[in-house]
Amino acid sequence: MTEAVEMLKGMVAKVKSSLGGDDASEADGHVHSVGHLLVDMEAKAEDLEDDVRGAVSDLIDAFGELDEKIHDEAEPVFDEISERVEAALATLDARVEQLKKAASDAVSDDAPGDGETNDATEGTADGN
Repeated sequence: MTEAVEMLKGMVAKVKSSLGGDDASEADGHVHSVGHLLVDMEAKAEDLEDDVRGAVSDLIDAFGELDEKIHDEAEPVFDEISERVEAALATLDARVEQLKKAASDAVSDDAPGDGETNDATEGTADGN
């Protein structure tokens, strides 16, 4: 999920920058890429908390609206969806941070508890 969220943030930045250009097909391509990633994330988010599923669903709706405007040749403006996108990304970022913390805690739980490090020379084949 961490990689997907980072990819998503990069893709959102590309959508933003391409909407200011003269070529609507470039923006459309970026919006479709976001859509494909979100569909993949939605399939994987089924096992996650409601807030994560909701955030992905909100992003799908927001970028769907943007895509419709591009195809209707209306003036697509990212600002119209930016608050929803930022809120959903904040939710996903928070979940990624929780996952990182849980992974970090799991690693430190496996470390020796008395502050000693394991001696790599103990138990060598020559008995020394």
